[in-house]
Amino acid sequence: MVVIVLDAKKHTRARLIWIKPIVVKGIKVLKKHRVKLNSTSIQTNNSPEGINILSQELGFSTSPRKLFAGALGRYGSWDLALKRAGVGPAKIKKHEAYWTKELVLTVIQKLYSSGVPLHSNGISKDNSERTKLLLKEVTGRDLRGLKIFSAGSRLFGGWHIALQEAGINPDFIRRDDEFWSRELILKALKALFKAQIPVHSYRLARDRTDKTRKILEQNIHISVTGAALYTATYKEFGSIYKALNIAGIRASRVRTDTRFWTKKDISKAIRALHKSKIPLAVVKVERDRSSETTAIIYRAMKLAMG
Repeated sequence: MVVIVLDAKKHTRARLIWIKPIVVKGIKVLKKHRVKLNSTSIQTNNSPEGINILSQELGFSTSPRKLFAGALGRYGSWDLALKRAGVGPAKIKKHEAYWTKELVLTVIQKLYSSGVPLHSNGISKDNSERTKLLLKEVTGRDLRGLKIFSAGSRLFGGWHIALQEAGINPDFIRRDDEFWSRELILKALKALFKAQIPVHSYRLARDRTDKTRKILEQNIHISVTGAALYTATYKEFGSIYKALNIAGIRASRVRTDTRFWTKKDISKAIRALHKSKIPLAVVKVERDRSSETTAIIYRAMKLAMG
């Protein structure tokens, strides 16, 4: 038995707690480095440059996108956070002039009546063709879900307020399971399995790829991620494997890489990564899909790559 002793402090990522002074400092840092601060740009900015700037100045690893989320959590709106940082929102905004409150409400009502999921995480990442066609029908422009989400949040001071003004209860919208049924979940799982998309719990729970979203939209006519399907499956069936069995898919047929891993292999891989100074914090390891890390693991396990 191989025992590995590592310094936990070096590999433990401190929980990020956004407080107002840190939010303000982050905004000032980005302004200093001339990073675009309009809400549309900042909430999608996960660039290496932005991460490097904030990480060096704030003392922990983060990104402009996470700063935006932290600002919303502490101040309620990005504009208010900008004001607290001494930045005039009007000076950095580059929003399209055609967005008005009336147009935003019309678009929201159109999407809602067409069955498009309007919870913030869904609409802000909705790049589906169906939603694009609906948006073009109302606005005459080629847009995606993020545009209406940004416009609604900006003009009304929050997406939930925009929904309320459109006559939609935000509490109902947040309940993603409202449009899920047992039959729909099983149909979705079968579609992904047929398309050879991994549906075991580890992969599905983290699947936010456009490929999976498109397959689900084609088969169940809802623009959702694999992660959203996993959540719904767990709520309805209590286990992804129980749902797979009901769907007629044997758990043994679900592709998983665990079949060739042994305790000895795992120990070798961890030692090799530690020796190569690869971050071993849980969050880092879960997200590390770099070719460098893959090569180190395969060399350690003496497996042929390819």
